[in-house]
Amino acid sequence: DVEKYKVANPRTFHYLNQSNCIELDSMNDAEEYLATRRAMEVVGISPIEQ
Repeated sequence: DVEKYKVANPRTFHYLNQSNCIELDSMNDAEEYLATRRAMEVVGISPIEQ
């Protein structure tokens, strides 16, 4: 999905790099992303709408 949505490094986004807190050791972004996608599927959001 990174290539599909052309997601760049978070440090390149002005609104994300202002706090200097880009990554959290206690959070796995890939797992969170998949959990979010699964949740959207559970509530009936189609893959196209996601």
